[in-house]
Amino acid sequence: RQQNQSRLHALLNVSRMMGSVTDPASVFQAITSTCLEIFDCHQSSLMLLNSETNMLEMKAATGHINREKLYKVQQPVGKGIAGYVAERKQPVILGENVDTSRYPGLQIQAMKLTAAMVVPIMVRDELVGVLNISSRAPNTIYVEEDLRALEVFAENAGTCIRQAERAEWMRQTIDRMHRNHNREQQPVTAGQ
Repeated sequence: RQQNQSRLHALLNVSRMMGSVTDPASVFQAITSTCLEIFDCHQSSLMLLNSETNMLEMKAATGHINREKLYKVQQPVGKGIAGYVAERKQPVILGENVDTSRYPGLQIQAMKLTAAMVVPIMVRDELVGVLNISSRAPNTIYVEEDLRALEVFAENAGTCIRQAERAEWMRQTIDRMHRNHNREQQPVTAGQ
């Protein structure tokens, strides 16, 4: 009960914060940082779908040693764990106590982690990306209740991501219109 209250409080706070932040990179980082605060995990990452290439592209990572290298990571939809989750739009729980036969077709390489949860980020039935949390701590076990909490968080994060993307698009459009207007307003000098 205490854990659920903490998660709900953190979810409310992050929703407020992400709703006020319009820079996409800051929103992405806030999502992964908050995961470390509200879930029993050591690492969190966020990949967004590039619909033109059908690739998941790393946008934020927290708790990873070589975070900068991760920003170059791309995963085809349908390949690996994140690609599996993206393709099927279904969450995955991994760990020593999990029966992986419940995920037909998922190929798991030797895990260096004790436990992990990977959930799709959906907005109005549209795949936005994938959110992943993992732990190396011994005896970490994720259960269905944890997975449901992460799914709620991911859905909320998806809405914040879309809002930040729209705000960025509007900002760029206004800047472009402003530059075009300024060019039109410049006086024409002799010889032009």
